[in-house]
Amino acid sequence: MVLGSEMLSPASAQQAPQSSTAYQGWAAMADKDVDFSLQWFRDQSIMAVYPDPSGFEVTLSKARKQADAYLQQVKNFEGSTSPAVNSGRI
Repeated sequence: MVLGSEMLSPASAQQAPQSSTAYQGWAAMADKDVDFSLQWFRDQSIMAVYPDPSGFEVTLSKARKQADAYLQQVKNFEGSTSPAVNSGRI
């Protein structure tokens, strides 16, 4: 039996705002992780410790932009294009 991804993912993860960039391979997987994480923060009543809703959304938006900038560089499992990182020297 083959299950679609919609059956394996919580509904909130499916509703998470998506990046406007289409990523490939490992970057696409990391992008989905970012989407899931941002939605999880919204769903977990984090407002109990972050009482300003507009400030919280600004913080999440900033996190999404930082992730988008980093995802442009993801080419492999390690998340880097640097030979030093990929060889384990760093």
